[in-house]
Amino acid sequence: MQGAVIKDIISTVRARNNIQDITVIDAKVQGQSAVESIANALLSMDSMGQDIIILARGGGSFEELMPFNNETLARVIFSLDTPIISAVGHETDFTIADFVADMRAITPTAGAEFVAFSEKEIINGAMLNLNRCKNILTHKVQSLSERVKYNLEKGYSLIDQKAHALISKLSALNPASLLEKGYFKITKNNESISGIDKLKEKDNIKIYDANGTAIAEIKEISYAENRK
Repeated sequence: MQGAVIKDIISTVRARNNIQDITVIDAKVQGQSAVESIANALLSMDSMGQDIIILARGGGSFEELMPFNNETLARVIFSLDTPIISAVGHETDFTIADFVADMRAITPTAGAEFVAFSEKEIINGAMLNLNRCKNILTHKVQSLSERVKYNLEKGYSLIDQKAHALISKLSALNPASLLEKGYFKITKNNESISGIDKLKEKDNIKIYDANGTAIAEIKEISYAENRK
């Protein structure tokens, strides 16, 4: 491959980025040994695990481009596992290599333009994707925060309702509440009296209500007819 072609490909790639690796394998492109030289170079490149191969040659006469019209070389190109671009000659030059390759470029420079990515575009694209991810994550965090807040408020409301219900039940069971409703508490010798059968005439008792206490003496005890 001519030196000018190599320089054009490298300068075209480097004009777009400085990080793309370029591997160059030189080969004879005309003469009796050209087909074998090109085929060996392609097979060697294919074994390296490259992302893509550019088969390039500068312009020339029909006779000078004959190695690229060779059946043996065409079969080698077709057998490659690595994608290959045929960039042989000028825009008006067509060879069999163009038709068996994965793609034809009108010039070696055009082939380089196809494979070279713009570092600036990659960075801008990455930043755009990062911003999109940031916006998506921000939206999800806000949504989750609102959901958690709603569930917490709902949970607090249920707890508050249950607490008030429990307080109401406890208040109803509080002896002081019963006294406020007109009930009395009676004790004898500082012990609560749970029934009239615990009393006898002349017993001294204390009567409690919500407003205070009273001391009394039992004058008479009468039992109900349906006493159990």
